[in-house]
Amino acid sequence: MKRLCILILTIVCLGVYQNTYAEIRNGYDHELKAAQQKMDNLNEIAKGDLNSEQHIRIKKWLKSVYKTAEKLRENQVKTQALIEKFRSIDPDLYHEINTIQDSEGNETDVYIKVVDNLGPGLDGATNVSHSIDNKNVYSSEYGDYSVSVKITHTNQIIALRVLVHELGHVRYQVPHLAEYTTYYKQAYQDSNRIGHHANDPSYQSVKATLVAFIASCRENNSEMRWMAQNKYRKILALKQED
Repeated sequence: MKRLCILILTIVCLGVYQNTYAEIRNGYDHELKAAQQKMDNLNEIAKGDLNSEQHIRIKKWLKSVYKTAEKLRENQVKTQALIEKFRSIDPDLYHEINTIQDSEGNETDVYIKVVDNLGPGLDGATNVSHSIDNKNVYSSEYGDYSVSVKITHTNQIIALRVLVHELGHVRYQVPHLAEYTTYYKQAYQDSNRIGHHANDPSYQSVKATLVAFIASCRENNSEMRWMAQNKYRKILALKQED
């Protein structure tokens, strides 16, 4: 039993890797890798000298981890498809976000996730947080030098528009984080439109980013035909913006 506990502890305590190059990243990649490692480790444990009770316990854990991995894989595929669609439509904006730096010149990873639900009335969200050691350094659940962007996925065109909207926030907030967090705390103490006041510089960036993205769509005939065939084609229009 002691050996089993040590091995399980090893599974739980898998090291978190550090990225050496900043870029747009699929937020599910590391979770999926960790889930696969857990399954591999559990399968190795199952080959050992275990009693029947331990075998049953390992089998239950494997079933649970497998179910989690399947859901992660499904969302990872949706997320990657959205990222690739965005890159194909506007490679210039993709490159800008892919190499975005904070005010001190630190490259910042942008982690994107397609999720099932963000709560009532929310189609997308970008975290606003800085490192405890440096107010200029963006921080998220992925660590310092990272931004977390989450998008609900009902339709690829809607999700694409929401992604560009959130990246408009990223585009401003990463290089202006210290001053923006000060503004953010003051402006949204009693508000249900967080991040979207008319004079919010991050929101102004959202509008400018959507305009530029729409222009890129118009220059890309194949993508415009793809959008025209969808009943939600007008979703990219700026007049739809809140």
